[in-house]
Amino acid sequence: MTQAGGVERPPTVLMVAHSADDGPGALGRALRRSGLALQLHRTDRDGPPPPTVRGLDGLVVLGGSMSARSSWGFPTRDAEVRLLEAALRADLPILGICLGAQLLAVAGGGRVVKGRSKEIGFTAVERLPAGSDDPLLGAGPERFAPLSWHEDQCLPPTSAVRLARSDAYPVQAFRIGERAHGVQFHPEVGVGEVRAWVRGAPADAALAKGGAAGLLGAAGARLAALRPVRRAIFLGYAALVRSHCAVAA
Repeated sequence: MTQAGGVERPPTVLMVAHSADDGPGALGRALRRSGLALQLHRTDRDGPPPPTVRGLDGLVVLGGSMSARSSWGFPTRDAEVRLLEAALRADLPILGICLGAQLLAVAGGGRVVKGRSKEIGFTAVERLPAGSDDPLLGAGPERFAPLSWHEDQCLPPTSAVRLARSDAYPVQAFRIGERAHGVQFHPEVGVGEVRAWVRGAPADAALAKGGAAGLLGAAGARLAALRPVRRAIFLGYAALVRSHCAVAA
């Protein structure tokens, strides 16, 4: 990307996080290695995100313990939805993860409802036929078992493309337009984040297969098996940002 005056700058992605334990993780490291500049905005520390996408080449909204169904206990919800709406209008590459995916669904004209049960642990996910040539999921395996930790369900707008499902949640990933993706699962987490989530929400962790001990004991091997999925999502998103910059230039 070239600024006024001919000075080159790397493509810039705003990452909206909601707490220290719900940070960019492996996603942030992969995007930096891909040559992208990241601006991290922590809503618990910094308040509502910026009202505009001016100067941005991409937007990532991460997970959190609050619910996208209402602003109760979630004071920055409406500002985040407005930012996502602006990013959709600008056709920016967007990646929403868990809570971020739910907010993206709302911004796109869909809804979020409470799921029939909490989905916590390493859950079997199946890529749908429409996901086979998707820029993010198409390069990964058809079946995989990412970490899930949620109780709300995305109902994206009817125009969205549904990309993946699980037995309990029919929408595990979706795309609005060509560049806006939402995933209900967590490709960004490592073993450290899993430990932090277990400490912070032991009652939820107890719902995972084998309880908290089973979740922690399986985390290393399960996350290692997810490398092809993570690589596909991270590199696919970085490629979308770079291609958007090339078109904008």
